[in-house]
Amino acid sequence: MDNILKIRVSAPSVSSGQYLAVTGNQGYLGFWDTSKALKMSDVRFPVWEICLNISEITFPMEYKFIVKDASNNELIYWEEGSNRVINEYKEAKQLIINTFPLREDLMHRWKAAGTVAPVFALRSENSFGIGDICDLKKLIDWAIETGQRIVQLLPMNDTTRTHTWRDSYPYSAISIYALHPLYISIPMLKSRLKKRKGYFEKIRLKLNALDTVDYQEVEKYKTKYLREYFAQERNNILNNSDFNAFINTNADWLKPYAVFSYLRDKFGTADFNQWGEYKIYNKLKINELCEKKSESYDEIVFIYFLQYTLDYQFKTVADHARANRILLKGDIPIGVNRESVETWTEPDCFNMQQQSGAPPDDFSDDGQNWSFPTYNWEVMEKDGFEWWKRRFAHLNRYFDCIRIDHILGFFRIWEIPVGRQSGLYGHFRPALPLSETEINSYGLTFSDNNAIKDLFLPDPYFPNCFHPLISAYKSDTYKNLEENEKAAFGRLHHEFFYVRHNEFWKETALKRLSPLTKSSSMIVCGEDLGMLPATVHEVMDSLQILTLELGRISKEYGKEFTDLNTLPYHSVCTTSTHDMNPVRAWWHEDSDRTQRYYNNILHREGKAPENCTPEIAEQIVSQHINSPSMLTVIPLQDWFAMDGELRCEDFNTERINVPANPENYWRYRMHITIEQLMNNKNLSSKVLQLCCR
Repeated sequence: MDNILKIRVSAPSVSSGQYLAVTGNQGYLGFWDTSKALKMSDVRFPVWEICLNISEITFPMEYKFIVKDASNNELIYWEEGSNRVINEYKEAKQLIINTFPLREDLMHRWKAAGTVAPVFALRSENSFGIGDICDLKKLIDWAIETGQRIVQLLPMNDTTRTHTWRDSYPYSAISIYALHPLYISIPMLKSRLKKRKGYFEKIRLKLNALDTVDYQEVEKYKTKYLREYFAQERNNILNNSDFNAFINTNADWLKPYAVFSYLRDKFGTADFNQWGEYKIYNKLKINELCEKKSESYDEIVFIYFLQYTLDYQFKTVADHARANRILLKGDIPIGVNRESVETWTEPDCFNMQQQSGAPPDDFSDDGQNWSFPTYNWEVMEKDGFEWWKRRFAHLNRYFDCIRIDHILGFFRIWEIPVGRQSGLYGHFRPALPLSETEINSYGLTFSDNNAIKDLFLPDPYFPNCFHPLISAYKSDTYKNLEENEKAAFGRLHHEFFYVRHNEFWKETALKRLSPLTKSSSMIVCGEDLGMLPATVHEVMDSLQILTLELGRISKEYGKEFTDLNTLPYHSVCTTSTHDMNPVRAWWHEDSDRTQRYYNNILHREGKAPENCTPEIAEQIVSQHINSPSMLTVIPLQDWFAMDGELRCEDFNTERINVPANPENYWRYRMHITIEQLMNNKNLSSKVLQLCCR
């Protein structure tokens, strides 16, 4: 069998009446003759792919993509930029090249608008009190009808630790691979429950009528339904060749996850330190629990069934989206729960004595403490970040586009020692901490002055080195300093947080992110809000990672709002995120700020109305969609805001998360069903008009 070079490129702009081809600097590629260019396959649209025989190629190989008319094979346009180059071939049966997306010129630049929503927030007539995969298909169908081209979701990973509402936090994964069992669609199961149908239907109707998700009750009864269904269909499931193939293909993560879930429930805790002989992961012991003769097998195989069903259903819906030219965009949480499969099976990849979070910002004066252990990047780097590559590859099965939550964590993470709750006592990692000599060089007598010492935190990795407290200005210690000491500390503080690490963090991020963007054909986006190092956008631009942009928050120092007309093409534009109030509630947060937005951004005269009217909401949405950004995603709540009759009466119920509140219950639901949404011609026509301009 010949060795194969497989080239993949994301090109969502290529329409159904066109195709992508590749040409290059040698006979095999047509010597730049467009009539001899090789046609690529769009079986996994928006990714285009071609397999080349390596024995026919001379390296270095220069090539470019072109777009051709499917009806007559005529050239439509060349991609922009310099030639792409593969310099050498390293011996392998198959070499896969995931290239940067197609580079369109201004005339052919592709833009897409669509919806962002958590799956749990979806509601249909057939829901079981929480959104599920079938509801997602219905949302995609609404997107198709209204000219949308993208649907973005929050993380769908399993988060089950306590079987209570505290598991509602979708960014607190117990597995980077397993999907959440609550997202199984009962209507999509291959058969129906024969017994107790009336019992479960009564419960379903009660839960589905609730305004918010009752997480604990939904899990209790939906799991009970699935257990009875599995008992009924057990023989058919266990003898299903696809089911057994799924177990074999995914055994590396599926078996540890299934055993983790089994032991969590057996011991009544996800804290594996309390699991006796299983507290330290042992592959042989885990395999014993997975054997058919084991007492645990019935529970293990039920967990296999849940994940098989989730994969089958989700892949079916993802393929439906691709077939209809809808991009499905996923979300990678920056952390994992400290009581998770990965921290149990791969403890060397984590710093368990540290917690990740965020420094003080517009969302929280005290910073944020997410409680996740930080990554041991030095260990992960030894095998070329295979841990992250596997994670990306798994998500690529379902998603065409991915959002990296808190991409700043690839530059540096805000690390808080275990035992501290406030994010104020954190420090950046990695970092270049200050020695006593450096501190003294600013004119501060660190070694002789205890007051000065109180403005610094010791670095946990480098003895006798320190970090200035990020919010030291608010402390009594700082306020009691002499004026010359305040000035000296101010210089040190600015230099440390805004200058000292710029190149260091740039090199760090490139080292970590480059292998990942090259390992996947997904369009990669980054959530880059917060305290931004100066080199963040330089790195993201060089790797063609899309930035996140909001009209209400400017990243430009000294500017209150973003000029949406100046946004970069490689960006995602949105009216609000799950961490913020949707537009209608935001309108009430600060009346003075709202007034400035009304006059200066919406260019409306006079006094701003007390409430955000449907006309104002539509103007805000329109401004974001008309920005130069490649992608615009509008939260469901902000689409609803454009219709005076359809919108939710109480806008205060529409917020999903409050980052400053670690006890937040993630339970928002649509106030109407997707069926009602699809039948509302007024809103649908507005969305269609906005998305198809």
